[in-house]
Amino acid sequence: MYKIEKKENYEIYAFDEIDLRIKIVNNNLLKNVYINYKGYNPLFTMLLGEFSADCEIDSIHFDVKSENSRQNNTLYAIVQKEVLELFIKDIYFFIIENKIEQKLNERDKSIWPF
Repeated sequence: MYKIEKKENYEIYAFDEIDLRIKIVNNNLLKNVYINYKGYNPLFTMLLGEFSADCEIDSIHFDVKSENSRQNNTLYAIVQKEVLELFIKDIYFFIIENKIEQKLNERDKSIWPF
């Protein structure tokens, strides 16, 4: 399904068949999760599409933060280490099932080069 690329300070989960990269930065017991889907950060669009409700079904609770409060493309999720793998799978399936690429726009262009 995916391969994991281990870097010095983070890991990247790469889903090559759909051009999805998920960067995981360790933050003690929490993980910061950055999403790059076809050059876009889809998190804002996913939240509008009820992604959090899908995660609740799997008992996954997460927070969302922004590196710049005026830009949607700087959003990232914060999730507990214990549910990280399930959260990553939920991201993948939500993107596929909801055809997220059709809902993205220029404001969602990713600023992260991974």
